[in-house]
Amino acid sequence: MPFTPVETAIGAGLLLHASLAMLWNDGVVLGVSGFLRRPFRRVPALFLGGMLVGAYTQKSFGPTWPQLFAQRDLVSLAIGGLVTGLGTALANGCTSGHMLCGLGRLSARSAVAVAIFFPTAALTHRLGLSAPQAYQIAPTGPPAAVETLALVAAVESAALLVLPRLVGSARLARDVTAALSGVAFASGLLMTGMASPAKVLQFFDVGRMTFDPSLAVLAVVAVIPQMILVGGRGLEAKPRFAESYGIAKGQPTVSARLVIGSILFGLAWGATGTCPGPAIVRAVAQPLDFGLPWIASFTVGSQIVGLFA
Repeated sequence: MPFTPVETAIGAGLLLHASLAMLWNDGVVLGVSGFLRRPFRRVPALFLGGMLVGAYTQKSFGPTWPQLFAQRDLVSLAIGGLVTGLGTALANGCTSGHMLCGLGRLSARSAVAVAIFFPTAALTHRLGLSAPQAYQIAPTGPPAAVETLALVAAVESAALLVLPRLVGSARLARDVTAALSGVAFASGLLMTGMASPAKVLQFFDVGRMTFDPSLAVLAVVAVIPQMILVGGRGLEAKPRFAESYGIAKGQPTVSARLVIGSILFGLAWGATGTCPGPAIVRAVAQPLDFGLPWIASFTVGSQIVGLFA
């Protein structure tokens, strides 16, 4: 797939804004796998609902939407969802919670998780264990005009910046932040290419003709600035609309659960090119062929871990 640094940078800006808004407005770490494990709680429900709206909006008018699977492989999808559910529940995070937000907060625990699941995913792919259907994903139609993506990103960022400040109560402001962050996050996943398994897996093709470095731009635009911004501001003051930050404290930097979970998640990510955020986005286009088997199996995997927690 083509190198898309500008499009990826625009989408990464949305991912950065969504994660910072959730943290500084609501005091919540943006972790999609955690939200998906608790979909009926207030903040997760609003964020996931926002993601569905954002994905549907992009599907309706944005040529950034990836093509559907050329063939059905429900067994691979179900296994991928199950192992992702097991791994993210054990590790308590995925690419959003650990890599985007965890590294952004300079979390040592997240750094360990990323140091395990990222090379595990790359090795899984390089060993030829990736699901074949992942390479049957490609953008539909001509690439979106950069101007169009920039306009969409500007509108969504402006809404996320302004609207929570205009409502009358802190609770409603938290709700608006969660919903609009979900919209921006879904758009960001599509613009960066994270919603395309082929693009994700080709990022692991270092040294090959198929290598696509686009997703490295995501780290430069979304992760590193978050390190600087959160590191500079800190988390000492209260969030804008909440009483405290809902960040778990006292967890060991390294544990068996974290290591095993990160390995499992890395295996699933490297085999399918799909993690929880992009899976939700894709479920909008394929509610039966993709969404139902993946999310159901993810839930089963998460619940298995919960039974032995």
